[in-house]
Parts: sequence; structure tokens; C-alpha cells
Amino acid sequence: LDSTDMLVMGSNGALLTANITSLERYRRTVLFGEKGLPPSAIRSLGGGASQFLIAAGNSFSQFTQVDLGAFVQDDWRIGSRFTLSTGLRWEGQNTIHRYWDFGPRLAVAWMPGGSHSGTVIRAGTGIFFERFAPELYVNTLRYNGKTQQGLSVANPDFYPVTPPIMSLLSGGFQQTIQTLSPAIRPPYFVQSSLTLEQKLPGATVASLSASTVIGRHLLHSTDTPHFVGPSDSVAHNYQYASEGVLNETQVSITLRRKYQRGISYFGQYRWTQALGNTDGADMFPISGSSF
Repeated sequence: LDSTDMLVMGSNGALLTANITSLERYRRTVLFGEKGLPPSAIRSLGGGASQFLIAAGNSFSQFTQVDLGAFVQDDWRIGSRFTLSTGLRWEGQNTIHRYWDFGPRLAVAWMPGGSHSGTVIRAGTGIFFERFAPELYVNTLRYNGKTQQGLSVANPDFYPVTPPIMSLLSGGFQQTIQTLSPAIRPPYFVQSSLTLEQKLPGATVASLSASTVIGRHLLHSTDTPHFVGPSDSVAHNYQYASEGVLNETQVSITLRRKYQRGISYFGQYRWTQALGNTDGADMFPISGSSF
């Protein structure tokens, strides 16, 4: 649009187009709506809302979430140079019906030249689980198509009027519900690290570390067709699933020195590469991507 909010034509007689921000889209919606233009005309001029969300019903939900966990660990010192640490953690959770998640851990510390050499090698690996958050589970109780009705209308033409949700339902608009994937399970991470630490002259300590994080069954959302209600209407089913992955590698070099009277300095260089396909439980996969 030009300075007078009129369409701009190119030299070939075709309309000139450009990408606009959501704020500009809103400005055009308000401007042309006040001028009395119909919704179709407002959209042809780059305005119009892109999405309308509404929910109604009983917002109260009650449930009990039980998280259970137990662990054992022990350290063995073999002479004065070698320490072996082992552990095993068990976790269970009732909301997603997972009761047999085991996370073993193993770590070693070795001083090949004894305590006087100032050299320490540390290595460790373990499996660490994440719990399924209660705020995610309560969404599946609220937005089940019965307790609360939620609607998502794409490109609505009734702005700024807010229609009653029952009129939208009777008009054939689809509900949006949230469910759990039948195959959902807690995310877990296999974390491993290897560190070489060396004491240098002047009470300085240098260390070189390499670590990896392998994440599996990470949470994300999918939109799966579903049937709800007596009318058997198709709804958007925003389903929590656990098929995401993460592969991360990190290498770091650290120097530190502690002086008397509590003064110290610390310096570090860190290189990290992380490749994953989800940013959280409410993230939907990008079109064309796969898990």
C-alpha cells in the first residue's frame, strides 16, 4: 500500500506485493474495518485475523499425580589412585502409567601418577529421566471435548465480534482437544563425559573435557484427527507424543587459579553442537520434517 493506503501497481500493471508484519496486518484490519469494507475486501488488502481461539466449559480439574523414585549408589576406592562409583535409579509415575524406568550410572576417577603427579582422569556415563509435568496432564483433562470445548478458527471474518462458542459449534467448526499418545513415555538423556585435569605451576589447574548428550523420547505435539462427542465430529487432536531426539556434543578447555584471601580467576573456551527436532511438549514438527 502507498501512503494513502491504496494498492500499488507495478510498471507491468500487476499488483506489487511484499511481506508484512502481524502488527501491520492488524493495522489494516482495524483501518479498513472502520471504513466499512467487507471481510473479503479487507483480506485482499492484506488485513484480516489469521486465527481465532476460544474455550468454554468447566475449568476445574482434579487429579492426583504420584512420582516415585528410589536409588542406590556406592563408591569403591582401589588403592589411593582409583575410585569407582556406581548407581541405579528407579522411577515411576501414575499419570502416564510408567512404573519401570531404570537409570544406571557409572563413573571412575583415576590418578595414574599418584597424588603427587597432579593428573586426574575422570569419566562417567548415566541415564537420566524427566518427569511428565502435571500442567501437561491437566490440559488433557480440561480439553477433552466434554469438560471444556476449545475451538481454533483459521482466517476468521468476524473480528472484532466474539461469537458464542455454541454458535461456532453449531456452525460446523471443529473442536480442538488435547490427548496423550498411547505410546508416550518419559524423556531420557544418556549423558557421558571424559575429563583430563592437570595441576600446573603457580597453583593453576587446567582441564580438557568432552561430553555427549543423547536425548530420546523427547516431548512434542502432533495434530491427529479424532472423533469426539455424540455428533462424532472430527476435531483437531493436539496430542502429546514422545518421539523427539537430541544429539549434543561439547568440548571445553578450562583454566582456573585460586589465590589467598579468596581471590580466584576462571577462564573457559567451549564448543557445542546440538542437533534436535523438538523444543518442548507444545512444539509441532515443521512441515516436511519427521521424527
